[in-house]
Amino acid sequence: MWLFYYYIGRMDLAQEHFEKTVEKFKQAGIKRIITICAGCYHNFKNWYPELLGEKNFEVIHISQLLPSLLKGRKLEKDSREMTYHDPCGLGRLGGGIYDEPREALRLCGVNLAGMEQNRELSPCCGAMNINNFREISAKLGGNFLDKVKANIIVTSCSFCLFGLNYGIRKMKRDKRVLYLSEVILNSLS
Repeated sequence: MWLFYYYIGRMDLAQEHFEKTVEKFKQAGIKRIITICAGCYHNFKNWYPELLGEKNFEVIHISQLLPSLLKGRKLEKDSREMTYHDPCGLGRLGGGIYDEPREALRLCGVNLAGMEQNRELSPCCGAMNINNFREISAKLGGNFLDKVKANIIVTSCSFCLFGLNYGIRKMKRDKRVLYLSEVILNSLS
């Protein structure tokens, strides 16, 4: 609920909740937050400092850790062709996390099929509109899926996973969407 305060412009209430959260982090001795959610990464990395000033903890997305954790490991190579989707919360809004997820996929042997528009120009998955504009959301997701040559799309955002799967179902596209960690897990021996 506290994120919605930020979204609707109630910075006073957002700040109040952010302060409570930071206090809990301090009490628990938390120095590093590792998120699996691109939106949470963006919120902790950008909105917290915007409202509270300097934060006393490091924020990283799991996709930033994976390449170093995978190097030197025995991996079962997944040679399927896949396209990586750049979530806005990690990419153009989140600080330019583009290479790390791709490197993790390459380490797993994935044959990456790029898109004409990727990275900061990556098309919308449609998930941000799903609550109020379901038809538009499905069309946005369907438009994205139409631009992808590979049958498997990989993303690092749980919300994009939801939005793209919604587009697949509603627009009847023959594609599959996986979360980055699913591909990694399948490659671990």
